[in-house]
Amino acid sequence: MAALLLAATLALYFAGQRRNPPGFYVDECSIAYNALEIARHGADEYGVAFPLYFKAFGEYKNPVYIYLLAAVFEATGPSNLAARRLSASLGWLACVAIGWLAWRTSRSRGIAAAAFLLAAFTPMIFEISRLAFEVALYPLATALFLLAVWHASRRERWTARDAAAIVAALLLLTYTYSIGRLFAPLLLAALIAFFHTRARRPQLAAITIAFLFLGVAPIVAYDRLHGGALTARFHSLTYLDASQPIASLAGFERHYVDNALPLSMALAGDPNARHHVPHSGGSILLVTFALAAIGAFLALRSRDRWWCFVLAGAALSLVPASLTFDRWHTLRMAPYPLFLIALSIPAMEWLRRQRRALTAAIAVAGAVQAIWFMTVFFRDGGKRVAEFDHGGRRAVETAVAQGSRPIAVDDSLHMEAWWYGAQRGVERSAFAVGAAPKPGGVAISANGAPKNAAILFDAEGYTVYVARP
Repeated sequence: MAALLLAATLALYFAGQRRNPPGFYVDECSIAYNALEIARHGADEYGVAFPLYFKAFGEYKNPVYIYLLAAVFEATGPSNLAARRLSASLGWLACVAIGWLAWRTSRSRGIAAAAFLLAAFTPMIFEISRLAFEVALYPLATALFLLAVWHASRRERWTARDAAAIVAALLLLTYTYSIGRLFAPLLLAALIAFFHTRARRPQLAAITIAFLFLGVAPIVAYDRLHGGALTARFHSLTYLDASQPIASLAGFERHYVDNALPLSMALAGDPNARHHVPHSGGSILLVTFALAAIGAFLALRSRDRWWCFVLAGAALSLVPASLTFDRWHTLRMAPYPLFLIALSIPAMEWLRRQRRALTAAIAVAGAVQAIWFMTVFFRDGGKRVAEFDHGGRRAVETAVAQGSRPIAVDDSLHMEAWWYGAQRGVERSAFAVGAAPKPGGVAISANGAPKNAAILFDAEGYTVYVARP
């Protein structure tokens, strides 16, 4: 039965990936192309050998997912589908890890299955798994961290293996996605606050020193050596202003409360159609909030350090997202549903023992919302052509098929040209980025074609034409 459940959900996560999302967003092209360059040459698009971070579009991409994707491309060759399959697999594994956590904490197969299904049908987790972004690994990284801490929390005296597992999970959180540079230190602080005892003091000190040495120091050094490269993107996204501390604090309060209040996330979700299919309901199931609220009450009543830590982690997971202008941002709130689902486990145990009718009602309500989300996602998700640069592949393939070289490409389209060209066996040297086409030459433009040009393709913001002789 368990094998059937796992196989069915994995099939669901792989379903329709050739057309939903309908294209490959330019950031996905950048991530995939750099992964391909690592697989082929051991260097990024700028020729930097095995970089710690990947420079792209004025920001720096995080490394872990890109190196994983490089390993995939080493085996499969470059394709959109291979990248999407990796993301789907990582999302599904995150759900498996949460189910395993539920089994270890409750020793109930029913609760493990319920937690697994709750995660698998959480819109935010599912939709992140459809994107070839670095954040696709973050739900799994969060679940692995929770497992590492839970295993350690059951012992009064932590072992070197416990400490190593926690350090590894913290580093994975730090280097997988940009929010980790703040979120991981916050979790470390919570770890010390909730689990510090005299017996654990040496291990907590070792965890802290290892994290500072392997997680904080390399990032600080890299940022300074590259002129603030890792913080520049944040400065363009945040409302924080050091000269106005009171206004900044008030802004954080407003954003945090907006992100924390459940109805917006449960009924509407992220307004960015790239992250969440419009009109499909919320990004997190309403029943998850209800179960997590019960779990929070039980955690506070029991004063169990582990469950109180999970509650604190849920609160801390909203901090990075609340420091930017966007509200209900799926990618920056990626760890949030994992903590909520973990917090739901004691609620499921309580409901199983005492409230069968309420359990059935919650299960039905969750199933209805999950079915509605999946119905709309598979019906409408493939229509998001503008959000995923759907015309890019056809434009590049049309230009490449003409045989003329070099192909002139607008600056804004060079990454799509390189990525789709690579899939057709065309080297990036075949594209003249930012150059005007030679007479009779082929060009790919985001701004239409000049007069008297012979237009070969013109759709969805892409134009391919032959320049006038």
